[in-house]
Amino acid sequence: MRRSLASRTFLGALALSAILFVPGIARGDEPGLQQRAQELVRQLGDDSYPVRQRAMRELTQLGVPAKQALLTGLQSDDAEIRWRCRRVLASVLELDLRARLADFAADTDGSEGLSLPGWERFRELVGDEPAARELFVEMQRAEPDLLEAADAPNAPLDEALQQRCAQLQQVIFAPDQRARRAAPLGSVVTLFFVATRADVQVTDALVSYLHTFSYQPAFQQIMNDPRRSKPVRKLLGTWVGRNSGTFSTYHNFMLSLQYGLGEALDPALAALRSGTAQPYAQQYAMLVVGRFGGAEHANLIEPLLNDHNVLGSNNINQQEVRTEVCDVALAILVHLAGENHPDFGFKFLQKNPQSVVIPLSAGFANDGERQSAIKKWRERGTKPGGSGE
Repeated sequence: MRRSLASRTFLGALALSAILFVPGIARGDEPGLQQRAQELVRQLGDDSYPVRQRAMRELTQLGVPAKQALLTGLQSDDAEIRWRCRRVLASVLELDLRARLADFAADTDGSEGLSLPGWERFRELVGDEPAARELFVEMQRAEPDLLEAADAPNAPLDEALQQRCAQLQQVIFAPDQRARRAAPLGSVVTLFFVATRADVQVTDALVSYLHTFSYQPAFQQIMNDPRRSKPVRKLLGTWVGRNSGTFSTYHNFMLSLQYGLGEALDPALAALRSGTAQPYAQQYAMLVVGRFGGAEHANLIEPLLNDHNVLGSNNINQQEVRTEVCDVALAILVHLAGENHPDFGFKFLQKNPQSVVIPLSAGFANDGERQSAIKKWRERGTKPGGSGE
């Protein structure tokens, strides 16, 4: 993954062209064209410079039918033939790749049996509807090398994935604003796709990278398009459902809340059970449980009523309101119980369809009000008809 962009493009096209199988579709396999291409490849090593140049031009004009002869020419003992075959192949394989990708996209029902590196696993994750095939073509155009590597069993992908993330981030946040470029949709989705492989190590850096890329314009646009977002949502669901145990897992909780991905519930429950999550991670884990969980999960949140780590403060109605972990815990407990927040002393609470409540609005103006609210919740469970928690 340390090759130049030009080299990666050529080798990616070469590998993809060689791997892709297209049954029943002629790609210039007529014997006459094949024989002519073979003869022209031999002429690439001719002693006469004009002959070599003319052969090169004719092979380029011949296009896709010359592919096999050119691939064979790459193995020639003649360095001149190898060099010229490589140059012609760059354009020939690009044309071939475009045609094969078009055929794959047009095979909307999969009846032709076409495939691409990574397609089988992608189809298992998100399905093979037209929108999924269309998206996968974008991924192949953007990241053929990475998809090819990810298609190999037991491939060492961690370094390749981290390096590609770093490269993309450098382009997005280049010091010179004129050099900055938004990340292509195909690249962002490919990175999420590769990261869902079970053998990929989920690190804080990887979680942070992908969270950053999720705010790229093309990615935001597809997520707001009901027709096209279904396969991406399934892919994101697989990603946020991974229980990595990293400190940056809260980024995935944020993605879950933003896009309504209930797959993050199990990692959120695991974060609460561990008792080692940082306060901000606990906060988002509780919000995920509040949105996608139920009253049966209240016992995991109850202990956090004793957690007075400060999450932040805000000035509301000319009063300084401090929010602690216990305040968010109480707000979520009341929500899960289906009761009214004002009955438990929440004067500033604002609800939100994505996160259930806005965390910083769950605070109290002073510790006396906070303790009174928590006491009322605890006494609630001991009264006749209470929850008995």
